[in-house]
Amino acid sequence: MAAPPERPLRNVPIFRTVGQALSMMFGNLGSLLRAAAFPALLSLLIGLAQWYFLPPEMRGLLLEEGASLDGAEVELQAFHWSQGLGVLSVVPYVFFAVAWHRVLLMGPEAGRPALLPAWKTRHWVFLGYLVVTAIIFLAVMSVPGILMGMGSIGITKILGQEQLAGQGAAGLVVGLGVLLMVVVGLSLWLRLTLVLPARAVDERFGLKHAWRIGRGQGWRLLVINFLMTIISLFVAMIAAIPLVLALYVPAALIWGFTTEASFFVGSLSQVFLGYPITALFVGVLSIAFRTVSGWVPSAQNPGPPAPA
Repeated sequence: MAAPPERPLRNVPIFRTVGQALSMMFGNLGSLLRAAAFPALLSLLIGLAQWYFLPPEMRGLLLEEGASLDGAEVELQAFHWSQGLGVLSVVPYVFFAVAWHRVLLMGPEAGRPALLPAWKTRHWVFLGYLVVTAIIFLAVMSVPGILMGMGSIGITKILGQEQLAGQGAAGLVVGLGVLLMVVVGLSLWLRLTLVLPARAVDERFGLKHAWRIGRGQGWRLLVINFLMTIISLFVAMIAAIPLVLALYVPAALIWGFTTEASFFVGSLSQVFLGYPITALFVGVLSIAFRTVSGWVPSAQNPGPPAPA
């Protein structure tokens, strides 16, 4: 786009956006598989590396029901290595999110994902904005927690430990106030995340532009993401049954009917189910960005239509 608009051109429709995110995913399964193939492999390799560095005591805790680390000497260096490798999980996410944004915004042909993608400048920029928005999210979410703690301490000092009924009522008021702040904070943060699809398609677009075109859209994105979470949980519950059965047979042949086989199948299922679910939330951002900005890649290949 020549210049991002100063305000949203249209409001993001709630139910239509949810429906379109679902139809875009199921209507582009080939592109989804291409976009997710390499990131899913990376996720599996990172998971295996984490498991390799995990101390035996921690493995036992994960594999054996009721296992405890009390009195055990955990190899902290190995544990830190395992936790540090978890940070790398953001890399496959960036690969996938950028690829899927480009498919949905540019169309399956112009935005065709590479089976073996290269890490480009757009990935660095996308990662940078992802980190910045994550820091903003953590900062915003820390405020309600701090205020709730301060409110609880203040209520206890004013009412005293004996007046439990009054303390409980006042605590409920503080809790509702904190919940309201969380909702407001999430909606403001989601407004800023509109920068991510723009950077995935190489637009010169920053947080100030996202803030402008996201005016009044934060609460809509919050409701949409809430609905998408419910749908994702429902779909995951249904898909998990045949997926786990399909994976457990070869796992049982390798390890037998052991907790290790169950843990392996569970980890693999999370990867296989995680990318389609991630595609839905990435799709919501793509649709929202196109709707509020009116963005099109070109007159010849306008990509999927934005909801009216």
